[in-house]
Amino acid sequence: MCFEKRLVVAHELGEAFNKAQAYGELGSLHSQLGNYEQAISCLERQLNIAREMKDRALESDAACGLGGVYQQMGEYDTALQYHQLDLQIAEETNNPTCQGRAYGNLGLTYESLGTYERAVVYQEQHLSIAAQMNDLVAKTVSYSSLGRTHHALQNYSQAVMYLQEGKRLNYATQHVVVGTGGQEGGLKTWRQVRFCEHGTKRMCLTVAFNAKALVDIHSYC
Repeated sequence: MCFEKRLVVAHELGEAFNKAQAYGELGSLHSQLGNYEQAISCLERQLNIAREMKDRALESDAACGLGGVYQQMGEYDTALQYHQLDLQIAEETNNPTCQGRAYGNLGLTYESLGTYERAVVYQEQHLSIAAQMNDLVAKTVSYSSLGRTHHALQNYSQAVMYLQEGKRLNYATQHVVVGTGGQEGGLKTWRQVRFCEHGTKRMCLTVAFNAKALVDIHSYC
């Protein structure tokens, strides 16, 4: 595969940054294929190279990737450790994009744990940064997450408000709607390819016809 060839070339040339990038890409691919042990091995190598290079941005990406894999495996405590590391680096380097990413992932992990009150705190911080950066896609995802979590907390009026706003933004930005495909008018959730897809599926309140639609819980990385 092309990622493996790139890794071989990077090793031959002795280019640390390219090796780290190749390990990260290969780890992401293994994660998508469900090869979690291989994914972790690749991403840990990326993390170690990043630390040797003192490349904080690369270290942050590796931490995000590892958090996503452990999240997908259901090992949420370990996932939280890596997402917290991602957040710490983002704050130290004053990187709002990665801060938002980490807040989103922490919110999703706590949501998966059923710790909804804490999930809301991180999801609101994710939304705040998305609004400051005028990142419409991140805002859409944040509204979707908050809608799910408030529904789980039985705060139905707030859930409807967030889902309606997410639906409005989704149409405004003309991004792909992901849902069950057969429930016209029901609110669905939103995804963009730059986000990693991790986690399980959860039922979420819809608005238009009191129907239900499947929403994907995924990691942002």
